[in-house]
Amino acid sequence: MANKLEGKTAGITGGANGIGLATAKRFVSEGAYVFMIDRNKKDLDKAVSEIGNNVSRGIQCDVSNLEDLDRAFDVVKGEKDLLIYYMQMLALCNLPNWEKSLKNILTNYLILM
Repeated sequence: MANKLEGKTAGITGGANGIGLATAKRFVSEGAYVFMIDRNKKDLDKAVSEIGNNVSRGIQCDVSNLEDLDRAFDVVKGEKDLLIYYMQMLALCNLPNWEKSLKNILTNYLILM
């Protein structure tokens, strides 16, 4: 497989499972180094171990918490070429939680730009 991402570094939220994990695996297969970001430490540790090569670090972080996000961003800033941010399962939230999650996602996006 061509190394389209050779020498690039990506931060991937939701990296411990699902689309985030699949993205991390694909990026690593393309030559990138990845920071895997997820709120579930157990799943995150398992995913980091599963991928092994080219995982710069697993970062436990709840992206709906701005303090957590700031801490995670402090780790990856200056090293990231890409940031993959997944909006996970907003459709399953009740209205107040959906509004809070959407507000945090948009705020986080603006902060990271």
